[in-house]
Amino acid sequence: MKENAIRPTSDEVALVLSATEAELAHEQERKKSLEQRGITVITTSGTLVTLVFALTTVVQKGKAFEVFLRRERVWLQTSLLLFVIAATLALLVNLPRGYHALQIRDLRLLLGIESKHEPSIQESKPQLSNEGAHVVIARKQTGVLFFARKLNSFKAWSLVFAIAFEVSAVACLAWAAFRIMEHL
Repeated sequence: MKENAIRPTSDEVALVLSATEAELAHEQERKKSLEQRGITVITTSGTLVTLVFALTTVVQKGKAFEVFLRRERVWLQTSLLLFVIAATLALLVNLPRGYHALQIRDLRLLLGIESKHEPSIQESKPQLSNEGAHVVIARKQTGVLFFARKLNSFKAWSLVFAIAFEVSAVACLAWAAFRIMEHL
């Protein structure tokens, strides 16, 4: 810490610790929510791709025409591509990522534990005062919170784009179906 820096009071540190704990819990819930929505996008994209293949099969077996016109194929192919992109982005939302957390080694050092085995109460010699330890933990938790927000922001934007691609794919599919039905 810089020499001329203002040292927070123990009440201020306790407030920061409480706030970061609450925010970390919020980010954990946000992560779960984003991942659940990502799974929904994957599921609907997969289902709608199946619908594209079913539509293609049914229409090709019909007697109204022999093959799709080029413009109809383009719309169907575009919808398939957009569904694949949407599903890929949704998979990114659910990609396992290491969220930072307070490290055991940091906590052990704060407690003055240097050995790797389970310490006895007598071996523990805290390196910092209670107030100093709270400051260190508050700093580390703030870093953990920053990283969690950064990862959740990435997940949120991936989800936004996944949904946008999925909506675009549905629009392409609907347009292709409309064009195909003109021939029936």
